[in-house]
Amino acid sequence: MTKIEKDLRMIDKLVFVNPLSLSEYENYFENSLKAKSKIRELMNGQDKIVFEVDNDILGEEKERAFREEFRNQLKERYKVSKVFFVVISVMADSNLILNKHKTGMKFTKKVKEALSKENFEDIADEIILMYSQIKNSFIMPKSYFVISIDPTDFVLMGIGKGWKTCYNPIDGDHFTGAFSAGLDSSTILTYFTTDLEDPEKKLYRRLGVFTPDYKGMMLSTQYPYKNSSFEEFTISALKDTIFDKDNFVAKKDKTIRVHKNLSSQIFNDFVSSPSNKKENLYIGNPREEEILHYGANVSCLRCDSKPALQDIPICSDCEYEVVGDDWEEFIT
Repeated sequence: MTKIEKDLRMIDKLVFVNPLSLSEYENYFENSLKAKSKIRELMNGQDKIVFEVDNDILGEEKERAFREEFRNQLKERYKVSKVFFVVISVMADSNLILNKHKTGMKFTKKVKEALSKENFEDIADEIILMYSQIKNSFIMPKSYFVISIDPTDFVLMGIGKGWKTCYNPIDGDHFTGAFSAGLDSSTILTYFTTDLEDPEKKLYRRLGVFTPDYKGMMLSTQYPYKNSSFEEFTISALKDTIFDKDNFVAKKDKTIRVHKNLSSQIFNDFVSSPSNKKENLYIGNPREEEILHYGANVSCLRCDSKPALQDIPICSDCEYEVVGDDWEEFIT
């Protein structure tokens, strides 16, 4: 089985109805790599560059995952009780991985103190034991950082571990936008994952849009959340693999703006994201005020005679042919 056949089979498992045949997906794949030819040169002819990530980089992710596991076990054992809320209130001001409360006390000592005030001394020991057991067995899986122009990575960039965006293939309102990013000449994809073969194991994803001379880039919204450690690693990896290290800046810059190409189906999160998620981080050679453009205009990937719809990469006529008798179920 070829890579493209494996990729298409993976997409089949995620979508209600796969609108594309193997030959049509092969055509998309070829056109995507052709559009990314300049970026591919910068990546030494590779579609992906993979880095194994040291666990220190995963500090924020590890803390987040540990807190979720501890909270879930706490809730399972004590339900939504007073005990639960007392411990949660201490957690809010603590780093669980470091076992440290903001007062400087150990998290476990602060939990025991708070529970003792509410006459839950015996339960305090149980909770501290549970915390220790989770901590002793808690190991983050091996993780990777990927710089990619792989066409399928773009198609599946809207899904991850416990999160999805409007580009997701399951019910994304802007699924065609993923193909739009895959078919333009300026967009690159970066992500962290615990499994290079499973798109639903992505921890974090971020797009980059190149300047016309490919000497700079604007980085887009971080999904599913902002993570300073991941951002620092992303900047460092891109600097070391793609850009001129001796003439490099990384700074917030509102004078360099990013617009979607007219009529493209991409969702411009540089402009349209909520204010707390918007990004304007520029990396690369220093430059003056500029407007960058991204997103290809996607024609129907079946008939190529009409523009593709926003939520599926084919036109309305082909959509009806593909969905057939399942039409009503498909649109609801």
